Amino acid sequence: MTKPDSKDRGMDKGIGQPVRRVEDHRLLTGQGIYTDDVNLEGQAHAFVLRSIQPHADIVGIDKAAALAMPGVLAVLTHEDYAADGHGELSYVPNGAHLFDLEIPAMENRDGSPTFLSPLWPLAAGRVRFVGQPVAFVLAEAAIEARDAGEAITVDYAPLPAMADVREALAPGAPAIWDGAPGNIAVDMERGDEAATDAALAAAKHVIEMELVNPRVAQVPMEPRVSIASFDAGEGSLFMHADSQGAFNYKVMLSKVFDLAMDKIRVVTTDVGGGFGARNFIYPEHALLAWASMRLGRPVKWRAERWECFASEMQGRDFRTQLKLGLDESGHFTALKIEHRSNVGAYSMAYVPLSNAQWLGTGCYHFDHAHLAGKAVFTNTTPTGPYRGAGRPESIFNIERLIDIAADRLQMDRIELRRQNLVPTEGQPFLSALGLPFDCVDFPGNMEKALAQGNWDDFASRREKSEAAGRLRGIGLANYVETPTGMPRERADVTVDPGGEIHAVIGTGPTGQGHETVFAQVLSERLGVDFDDVRMLLGDTGKMVLGGGSQSVRSMRLGGTVLSWASDQIIEKGKRIAAHVLEAAEADVEFEAGAFTIKGTDRSLGLFEVAKAAESGDLPDEIGGPLSGTGYVDKRLPAYPAGCTICEVEVDPETGRVRIVDYSQIDDVGRVINPLLAEGQVHGGIAQGVGQALMEGGLFDRESAQLVAGTFMDYAMPRADDFPGFRIEFSEILSSSNPLGVKGAGEGGTTPAPGAVVNAVIDALKAKGVENIEMPLTSERIWRALTPS
Repeated sequence: MTKPDSKDRGMDKGIGQPVRRVEDHRLLTGQGIYTDDVNLEGQAHAFVLRSIQPHADIVGIDKAAALAMPGVLAVLTHEDYAADGHGELSYVPNGAHLFDLEIPAMENRDGSPTFLSPLWPLAAGRVRFVGQPVAFVLAEAAIEARDAGEAITVDYAPLPAMADVREALAPGAPAIWDGAPGNIAVDMERGDEAATDAALAAAKHVIEMELVNPRVAQVPMEPRVSIASFDAGEGSLFMHADSQGAFNYKVMLSKVFDLAMDKIRVVTTDVGGGFGARNFIYPEHALLAWASMRLGRPVKWRAERWECFASEMQGRDFRTQLKLGLDESGHFTALKIEHRSNVGAYSMAYVPLSNAQWLGTGCYHFDHAHLAGKAVFTNTTPTGPYRGAGRPESIFNIERLIDIAADRLQMDRIELRRQNLVPTEGQPFLSALGLPFDCVDFPGNMEKALAQGNWDDFASRREKSEAAGRLRGIGLANYVETPTGMPRERADVTVDPGGEIHAVIGTGPTGQGHETVFAQVLSERLGVDFDDVRMLLGDTGKMVLGGGSQSVRSMRLGGTVLSWASDQIIEKGKRIAAHVLEAAEADVEFEAGAFTIKGTDRSLGLFEVAKAAESGDLPDEIGGPLSGTGYVDKRLPAYPAGCTICEVEVDPETGRVRIVDYSQIDDVGRVINPLLAEGQVHGGIAQGVGQALMEGGLFDRESAQLVAGTFMDYAMPRADDFPGFRIEFSEILSSSNPLGVKGAGEGGTTPAPGAVVNAVIDALKAKGVENIEMPLTSERIWRALTPS
């Protein structure tokens, strides 16, 4: 056969090409299928009655009026659920260790197990945060369910409530859980405390600071929505849900209802954002499945935006004490960190603290370091993974601390960083907290960023701003990440003799463009036209397993298993081609979608081999569909890294901040699609800047009441809050996977708070301002600049 030209085969859309998302046409023309677009025949609708108290015993629930209302089918409470014998929600807040999957991510200092709070779908006698589900109303129409829910009367006996870790840790603080003395869920440490204390005692300079990463809401564009249908005859459950990984939902539902895995099918189609909040099932998912079991018909529920603010997993909320030791030349001798992580009322996830335990030293070399961390219960919505999950918190802390140290000691902040960055020589390098960096170039990233951001000419730009009555500042943050996420992933790839590649994989896209980038990988590896690849994602009826999408794992693990599946196809194809062409297998090579006998023009195309494989004319050992399976069950660690420079102007009369320039160097390993990778960075920057400048203030500290439950109360960044971003990729390939990828999904978020706050404080420090707690709103800046 004649080998087609690479461009004729669509190879111009392989790895490294800026292919536009194939998903976009579907989404932009209204053909996307979001969960709320899905309806099943005969479905009922649900409403969740939520607690208005942050901490209270439930004395009684009067549902008589609700039951009498039109269209109402049932009003369910915890007593009904318990009577039916179903289980608690099956969270594993303290997951597997970063490097040893056989042990937990963290252990308490005294060796005791970390605390796991029980969580029932409906409050069992006591509520512990505003928004916790109390009753589940089922009706023929959604509006009928809501009206009935508002007719329910709940008699509460209020209890003392705490929203802040400082109150929760205070001596004599009321206990939120009997099994968690002092309201402490986790009390861990990492590093050598004695050696760190000794180094601090001997240090020429010691810089101490308390820094706060405030709580933020995740607010995916799409509110939570799901529909469930239980087939009593088959004993099977179907759920359509807006997840970050349908297989993870299947596993959790199996545990709650003691159903065999093959009796559960979860489907996820288009999802309007996840960011970590959609990694796990929520009480509503269990309630929908249970309600369908009771009613014998499908049940659908859609959250209103205020419900997402009140009940969806929130992010950040770290309060950290830091001590930095330096010698007379500025060398970092010691770092001591004490984290207080507010996990809310229930132990849904300790992931931010478990990630933060490794990254406290950032990109820098320290002689000694010690990190202590407490996960603390409060009467607030549970927190968990939010884009970066412990990494932005850690990078913010170390990058702010370095700027503060440079200012107090009258040192140049860039030279201080240059002196202490982990060098490229001698890698892998073990950090003082035990993280083994490899395949990273921290100094190179920073030097490229300084040039890109025109750092050396900043003084002239500052003068121009001052002449116009504005304050100008510039800030920098170096970052590194420790991608973790679910360690298992699988891909099943089949070559259809009709001319298509069919691939099934268990990642959970929420807007990243997996259908596009995974097709690019297969196009490149198998030498086929990009347009001939068909990806199937999000259906547990088709996938064997999957880990979903979190911790920039999708291409690192997903691309790996697709590559391994492709390798199997090529190896099997060689055996088939050798048989058909009557040649030795060792003489067959594969290139550009064709199997060729070396030194000849005799060849078979991939789809011709697939046709031969299914012809029935081959020996049994090589017959059957031309397919391959890739499977991974380990971390494949990689270290995305980079450097961000942000430049701002501040209006001293109003405190308003305007970002005037933003540039970033990102080492994400091999870039599969630069267009989509840059889009990931842009979105991440917006989330990090939002945290730095405007997002926060969710709970009243005195009452623990939710005070930001709508977009009228909670500020979000808009497009006109940003300049054009200047992003450059530095492709240092990872050694842990065949594609050399590291991950691009969190690199925009991780350094952004540190870079932005450093820039704002740089603009204000001439006015005597050393620090302002995030978010740096106009009011907070104005107050810092205005004499009391």
